[in-house]
Amino acid sequence: MPEKSLELMQKIEAILFYIAEPVSIANLAKTLDVSKKDIVSTIKELGVSLQNRGVRLVVHEDEVALVTAPELSETIEKIVKEER
Repeated sequence: MPEKSLELMQKIEAILFYIAEPVSIANLAKTLDVSKKDIVSTIKELGVSLQNRGVRLVVHEDEVALVTAPELSETIEKIVKEER
């Protein structure tokens, strides 16, 4: 993977982690000063790289977000119950 692509992937991941809610592809493109096409292709790469991790990338319509992996829902539910 080219260094420029890796850097863009890292920036997208950092933004999504920090904001912790869906972000539009247009907003990412504007914020990072790149084309929507570059955002879409990088999001696909990021999604693949997160496939076997504790978080996943979800794309819905024109928005993208980081979410916990569905197979870890019991672990997350346990934490939520303990916090109550």
